[in-house]
Amino acid sequence: MKKMPAVKILQIGNYPPPFCGWAIQTKLLVEEIRKRGHICEVLNLNESRRKKSNEYVDVQNAFDYLQKVIRFALKGYRFQVHVNGQSKPGYLLALVASLVGRVARKPVSLSWHGRGSFLDWLTTVLDWHFSSSSGSPGKSRAIGRP
Repeated sequence: MKKMPAVKILQIGNYPPPFCGWAIQTKLLVEEIRKRGHICEVLNLNESRRKKSNEYVDVQNAFDYLQKVIRFALKGYRFQVHVNGQSKPGYLLALVASLVGRVARKPVSLSWHGRGSFLDWLTTVLDWHFSSSSGSPGKSRAIGRP
């Protein structure tokens, strides 16, 4: 029986420390993927992202993030991007990884974490803008309210 080649997966998101639900979930996911014989690396976006570690790949700034995402894509990695639903920069980081993965013709998976979302906020703002600019009295409402 022919053995399937190991898949290369890059987890992009929070990784301990600090220990929080989302970071622990990523750590457990990485351990399980490796246990199943695949190659899995982590691009850490947590508060500890600038600290060097052998458990994850550090991220120093936006240019460093872009450079590392491109490098992993060129090495054949698939991306699993964990997005904080309440973080506007997180959506931009996910978009960058998605575009790089698309250009490299590699699958990209997105996971949303947290309550609420930037998309909810954006929908509310657009709804508020268009309903208040229509000139219809009584249709405008405060930003952030449903």
